[in-house]
Amino acid sequence: MAEADRTGTNPGEALRTLIARHSPALILIDEWVAYARGLYGRDDLVGGTFDTQFTFAQQLTAAVQSVPGALLLVSIPASDVRFDEEVAAPTGSDLEIGGANGRAALQRLQHVVSRVAHNWTPASSGESFEIVRRRLFTEPDAEGRRKIDATVRRFADYYRNQTGELPPETRQVEYEARLRAAYPIHPELFDRLYADWSALERFQRTRGVLRMMSAVVHSLHASGDDAPLIMPGSMPLDDPAVRDEVTAYLDDAWRSIIETDIDGENAAPLLIDKERPLFGRRALTRRIARALFLGSAATLDSGHKGIERQRVFLGVAMPGDSIGNFGSALQMLSDRATYLYSEGTRFWYDRQPSVNRMVTERAQALDIEDVYAKAESLLGNAVGTAPEFADPVIAPKATSDVPEAESVRLVVLHPRHAFAAKGKDSPGWRFADELFRHRGSAARQNANTLVMLGADQNRWNEVEEALRTHMAWADIAAGVRDLDLTQSQAEHARRRESETRAVVDQRLASAWIWAAFPEQTDGSQPPSLTTMKVEGDDRRLAVRAGLRLGRDDVVYTNTSPLALWLVFNGHLRSRWNRGYLSVGELWQYHLQYPYMPRLRDRRVLEDAIRSVMTDAGWSERGFALADDYDEETGDFIGLRIPFEAASAGSIDDSTLLVAPRLAEEQLARERAAAVAQPATDSGRDLPSASGNGAGSAAGAAGLPPVPAPDPAAPRIPDVRFEGEVDLLPGKDLRAQLIELVDEVLVHLQTADPDVLEIRLSVAADKMTGFDAGTVRTVSENARQLRLAPGRFTEG
Repeated sequence: MAEADRTGTNPGEALRTLIARHSPALILIDEWVAYARGLYGRDDLVGGTFDTQFTFAQQLTAAVQSVPGALLLVSIPASDVRFDEEVAAPTGSDLEIGGANGRAALQRLQHVVSRVAHNWTPASSGESFEIVRRRLFTEPDAEGRRKIDATVRRFADYYRNQTGELPPETRQVEYEARLRAAYPIHPELFDRLYADWSALERFQRTRGVLRMMSAVVHSLHASGDDAPLIMPGSMPLDDPAVRDEVTAYLDDAWRSIIETDIDGENAAPLLIDKERPLFGRRALTRRIARALFLGSAATLDSGHKGIERQRVFLGVAMPGDSIGNFGSALQMLSDRATYLYSEGTRFWYDRQPSVNRMVTERAQALDIEDVYAKAESLLGNAVGTAPEFADPVIAPKATSDVPEAESVRLVVLHPRHAFAAKGKDSPGWRFADELFRHRGSAARQNANTLVMLGADQNRWNEVEEALRTHMAWADIAAGVRDLDLTQSQAEHARRRESETRAVVDQRLASAWIWAAFPEQTDGSQPPSLTTMKVEGDDRRLAVRAGLRLGRDDVVYTNTSPLALWLVFNGHLRSRWNRGYLSVGELWQYHLQYPYMPRLRDRRVLEDAIRSVMTDAGWSERGFALADDYDEETGDFIGLRIPFEAASAGSIDDSTLLVAPRLAEEQLARERAAAVAQPATDSGRDLPSASGNGAGSAAGAAGLPPVPAPDPAAPRIPDVRFEGEVDLLPGKDLRAQLIELVDEVLVHLQTADPDVLEIRLSVAADKMTGFDAGTVRTVSENARQLRLAPGRFTEG
């Protein structure tokens, strides 16, 4: 054997004898192609010629095959085995093989070895888990395994709760097993290295992964990183050793890309994290940039470049992260990174700068008034229509821009009039407060018709940022020819214009969330502005606001006779005490005073008035209708009583709403008069006591018309006294009653009247219901004092 080696000849049978003598034997030969290619075209070397080298290979494989217990392992370059475009045979990487000489050596070696060899493929990604684990980490003990199981369960549970934002396989049991097998390295990191990076010519599948992970683990350990797993987002590209190892397989241009857009001292992700503390506390944007780089850099020259959004998030998300923030961080990174591109849900870093930097500069240079104008134009389409409001008023710049009206309007405030989440010191609050009080320099009359909807200050800042970005992309997309953009850049600009418009629409709808309206719980006190947060899923501002305000009884699209009766005996008690109220006067109260229910429009009021004609409880909590009131006779003209009259008739400003007691008393008088003085048989129609035979209550009931009084009969003055008074519940009731008795009732009693009727009417309402003690005491005392009915009822 030694002589054959010295002379560069084949050892012949001595080779088999040597192997048999030392069997069982394992022979390892590495870099054989690299050795053989050095012999190509040379005949002056001690190692022999190129041809004798492969004669030796043939003899060696035959000898090993004939000796029991002998095994020969030969490594052949396969880190980038691929198919050439012109030939169907697989070829190795020229960088790995070494040019034409190496290719010739590889073909000869494959021909010789493949006749008797069994091919053994390189380590799979699953096997690589064990290779890296065994080379870089010690085996865990029992306590370590318990901690590993706890970590894996937390990740698995976290993934199962993130529906839609992560790849579907993460919610399967098999993925939990992969997490456990790969620990402490995340399976997604191995997948990216074996699926993407192994396609690079200079990256050796097993050795390259091991070298890269060795640098990463050392860096993370040295920096005291305590993350539960090593993930794509954990790659410390700010460490020179890791950055050098990673960029060794890429073009030199990637060094500046990493510095500018990924992990440099002033890289875009770090600046975003500093501006947004919510992101910065978990280095969210930086981790997303790292995962995006690892998943896209190696695919740039492939036919399917980039990485899916879900894969980016998988390379970052860990328990404690709010995935809802990932999209915002990725969007901000897309807007500000110089080398980042996107198409649909795929993202990638490219060696060529995108137009993002130009977009950023143009967005920052936009005048705020131009941004306001764009927002105004978009608000008009975002408002929509809702049954709670009439035509909206969009972005008034002054209070004079909102005219008086007789229906509730939604005033969508200008972006400059935004609300702060807390306190009254905000432009939106000040403008809304001034708006319901004044119209220009004049006092506003119909304050109860206004509902303002303003933007949240923090959310408007996000809308402004999105608007600036969208306007800049739209400007660039419109100027493709002037800017001399490539086709790829032009398509990217048009795509980003569309994508940023969608972001603007979403943020615009979610920003206008503060409803403001005047409120006045006590008519004796001045009204004040009240705000309410109106959020929801519907993007139409009017619909979302209408649903909340209608549900909370801020705006009424319908009402009832009972609700009107409660108003009469509440805020309008002093006016209702006279026994009637005109529709026109009532409507003016609704328009002007915020203590009144805010009715959408007059139709709501008139519908409620008409419905009283079929309301069985009208005599207790309702009203009748009339056309007019005769001051001399004290009768109502055209009196229409529910269930007595056929319909409510026409309703206008002069229509009167009549207290039930007065309506019933007039009906009784008309019926009594009709019975006492029946109509003559002369055949002529006699007018009723109300002055309107066709519309009187008696006529409506089918009774004969009441004859007109004899004009010759003398009228006796001061034959009747009537009076009603409202006691003040907040004052001393005992003193008020004593004063009423002493100053009025005693005088009437001593005047020896023919009839003296004194009634005390008590009505008390409590929305939440009276407590049990009050109910028991009042009910017992009312029964002793003979108050009828003297009982509590349900509301």
